[in-house]
Amino acid sequence: MRPLPRLLAVTDDRIVAAEDFPIRTAAIAAAGPTVGIVVRAPQAPSADQLKLLLRVRALIRPPEAAFLAHGDPALGQASGSHGLELAADGPTPSEARLLFPIGPIGVAIRSLAEAKTAINGGADFLVAGPIFPSGADSAPGHGLEWLSTVAGLGPRVFAIGGIGVEQIGPALLAGAWGVAATSALWHSPDPAKAADRFARELVG
Repeated sequence: MRPLPRLLAVTDDRIVAAEDFPIRTAAIAAAGPTVGIVVRAPQAPSADQLKLLLRVRALIRPPEAAFLAHGDPALGQASGSHGLELAADGPTPSEARLLFPIGPIGVAIRSLAEAKTAINGGADFLVAGPIFPSGADSAPGHGLEWLSTVAGLGPRVFAIGGIGVEQIGPALLAGAWGVAATSALWHSPDPAKAADRFARELVG
């Protein structure tokens, strides 16, 4: 099992549909094994999601970044993804492990109750948020104290929601293992530079 990345670059349906998605994927992945690309496209049919995963797998191989499937453990297994991120209302990590036996399995959570349920279900990591207010999320940010409480539950935690380079230090001090971001990476004018800045801040 490869090490868990410190930076998750999370896609959405609009990002994966953009013409420059392959270029931006390769640029972000060039930051190396600190990065994991989370291929999240919930509106796409399963067959299209598998094609996306295989496309990302081919794009990131040279710099050895990781890629993670989202939601469906069968997609993770079929694509050979390095990890899997589940929704809080989806299968439990223990259930997903039956179809995805190798690689870390995490759960995206938005409350302490969801965090505890995910942990009891066998989660290897949590993607917790939103921590700060975000244009991509109408919910108010939970804040760093909440993040610290989640991090104290045990598994490694990625902070998500309103995360830019300036928020990395405070998130790590609050106990986060890493961060997850969408806009700050995929919508950056220079995604390679943005990913490199994130990676340097995370690993020193």
